[in-house]
Amino acid sequence: AYEIYQCDWSSDVCSSDLAIVNLSGYDPYAATVSKLKSQGFKACVLMSGLFGWTAANFALRSVAKEAADAAMPLQICVRHPLDLALAADAAGPSGGPVMLRWMRGGGYTIMQDLLAIGREYSNILIDVGTLTQSGAIDHMAARLGPDRLFIGSSMPESHGASAWFLLAASDLDPEARRMIGGGSLANMLGLAKPE
Repeated sequence: AYEIYQCDWSSDVCSSDLAIVNLSGYDPYAATVSKLKSQGFKACVLMSGLFGWTAANFALRSVAKEAADAAMPLQICVRHPLDLALAADAAGPSGGPVMLRWMRGGGYTIMQDLLAIGREYSNILIDVGTLTQSGAIDHMAARLGPDRLFIGSSMPESHGASAWFLLAASDLDPEARRMIGGGSLANMLGLAKPE
């Protein structure tokens, strides 16, 4: 059996339900993602390391393919650089919409990996919520485009407000800030863009 929890995505961008799927109990023959979509969920969330699995589990590829086939966005949350690379390689080739979220502090240590992943897989949105050095968000937007970036809170590992401060203090134009601050996620999830 798999575990599903309804979560209210509490932000100004969206107030839809996400389904957190425990990959440890995932059955690739059960059409899990299609069932979740038919129940009204907007995206599936996988959290590496929190439920006893890592991105090295081959079942991640199966979930990514199933999500792509169902046109359901997939958010993959990782806490280790190896999981970051493995998650990108598992989900990127599916071609489906993917949000890759770093759930630790110190995002500056993986910035080169985030850029490489973004260049390799155009279907992956990159979380810039832990890129807290000055100019990092601007650099990522210049390389990948603001429509490929979003801010995750990275809680409980880091303080979410620092990324919002850096976005507000960036040299990006208001439209780019709006995209990173919620527009890209709204596009992926089929929601109204934030004002």
